[in-house]
Amino acid sequence: MPLPPEAAAAARAGTPPSEESLPLHQRITQAITQQIESGQFRPGEMLPPELELARHFGVSRHTMRMGLESLVREGLIERHRGKGTVVRRPPIQQRLVHIYSIAHEMRQRGLELKTQVLARGRFDAQDELAALACERLEMVEPSQIGYLLRLRLVEGAPLLLETLTFPAELCPVLLNLPTAGASDPGAAPFYDVLAAQAHLHVTRAHETFRPVLVTGYEARLLAVPAGTPVFEVERTSLAGDRKVEWRRTLARGDRYSYAVDLLNPVEQGDIGE
Repeated sequence: MPLPPEAAAAARAGTPPSEESLPLHQRITQAITQQIESGQFRPGEMLPPELELARHFGVSRHTMRMGLESLVREGLIERHRGKGTVVRRPPIQQRLVHIYSIAHEMRQRGLELKTQVLARGRFDAQDELAALACERLEMVEPSQIGYLLRLRLVEGAPLLLETLTFPAELCPVLLNLPTAGASDPGAAPFYDVLAAQAHLHVTRAHETFRPVLVTGYEARLLAVPAGTPVFEVERTSLAGDRKVEWRRTLARGDRYSYAVDLLNPVEQGDIGE
């Protein structure tokens, strides 16, 4: 498949003018990135061979390889020895500006989200997470804590594996298996169910992030090899002063990232120099 001629022309000409000072391999990177973002190269599609790309761009194979390596580092493509170069699904970036709901975020992006409820119930004192859930929710009896194990898929691919825990009395409907033909409340956005069932709205939350390696069933459900690093995100949510949720989420780092804008307190006048 030949490279669209406008991409090659843009890279050779260095357009727009503001990009003229960029090294040629960076202009190539930008040109191919634009093709991916515009949908001319779709996720899962093979790029033309390296030599063919170099001919279309009018550059050496070394320069072409530098441009492709930049795209690999940015997570836009992946190279398979003996097979070629494949366009990856673009990573989803979650901005940490306010309390966010995955369901609402994906809806705004126009992406299809499916939630599979893999398990539900109340904790037993012997359960692995029982003591931690009691601590996070400031509750004494594990049997008073409900949980959902949910796999969340975006555009058909696993993205998040989450264990959601909450005071069972607030949303007992989540612990019931859905009747035939009915939608499963356990697959619905938790904050929506919390508002409808308990008339509570989350006002603040605390999140922590750390890298972990997944193995066993967690790796299989996320469709990654055992030992793959992922984000472990813990969130404790409150409605006023009451803790209403503790959630542990495993997020695929190759498909999901977090971003936050930082202000310099000196520039804001908050502290002295």
